[in-house]
Amino acid sequence: MRTLKAMITTVMVAMFSLSAHAAFPEGQWNNHFRSIVNGVEYFHQFCLKADGTWYATSYPGSGRWTLSGSNVLINGMHSDIGMAEAHALKKQGPLAMKGFLQQWMPDDTYTDFYVAEWNRVSLSEKKCAPAFPSPAN
Repeated sequence: MRTLKAMITTVMVAMFSLSAHAAFPEGQWNNHFRSIVNGVEYFHQFCLKADGTWYATSYPGSGRWTLSGSNVLINGMHSDIGMAEAHALKKQGPLAMKGFLQQWMPDDTYTDFYVAEWNRVSLSEKKCAPAFPSPAN
């Protein structure tokens, strides 16, 4: 019985220390997107910051995110071409999210829809890669 109590105590301490340092979904994420329209696949990396903002580390893009229950809602722009994007993701555990991405040009010249899979690489924005350089103005 003491062994079971010790195991439970150890697990609870680990859970509390993880949650204290890793508020979901903060941190670095690797993303895989597959177009529903034409099957084209893309891979990108995002850093979700504790202040509700995000930036891409693999292309010049940034925006905002919000957590609603187990849903993560993300919106933003590709700053190099002005393309808008919106993500609707569902938490699959502390290290994964799945859902959908829509991208479009504000002038309606382009739109696409993607199935999205996100895998967490780091549990803190402090361990995120730097933002991809924005284009010179």
